[in-house]
Amino acid sequence: MGNIFNAIAHLQLNFSLSGIFIRGAIAISELYMDENIVVGPGLIEAYELENSLANFPRIILSKSASRLVKTHINYYANHNHSPQSNEYLRDTDGFVFLNYLQHAIYQSPDGPYEYNESKIYEIIKKHKEVIISHLSKYKDNYSVFNKYCWVAEYHNYFCKTNLKIFASFDKGELLIEEKLYKVKIKKLT
Repeated sequence: MGNIFNAIAHLQLNFSLSGIFIRGAIAISELYMDENIVVGPGLIEAYELENSLANFPRIILSKSASRLVKTHINYYANHNHSPQSNEYLRDTDGFVFLNYLQHAIYQSPDGPYEYNESKIYEIIKKHKEVIISHLSKYKDNYSVFNKYCWVAEYHNYFCKTNLKIFASFDKGELLIEEKLYKVKIKKLT
């Protein structure tokens, strides 16, 4: 399952770099599938989660998928040493979602445990530029703007928590200024 989740996160990252932010849901259950049809409770659950609860550009996990991830994390004496500790995040609403920006690091290996820092930097910088462009484009359409506010928060969270290991990074250059996405109450003029 981890390989499938990683492939989805990889696609999500590449779509985002092209300006297409996707949302979805993953559920684990039985399915019937042939060349003409796919049916089953997992498909229905994933559809309902995506349709009603994945309000932001994120791919959330159902309770069954979250339990599977937690089971894998529990195989490690120190949970922070599990790959899953970097590949999934818990949002403020309690949903676990794919940490697709982690794949910026995974896409740039120079060898085992060696990463091409300039490539990672360029990917994160491009992600920032796309978000800023969308924030500007949708600043007058709050329901869409709000989705990019979420992405900006996620982007900054990722930069602050995952890029510490790269000494050459100017993290300030990679962060999105809060004034671009923090919504403030304003006086009616």
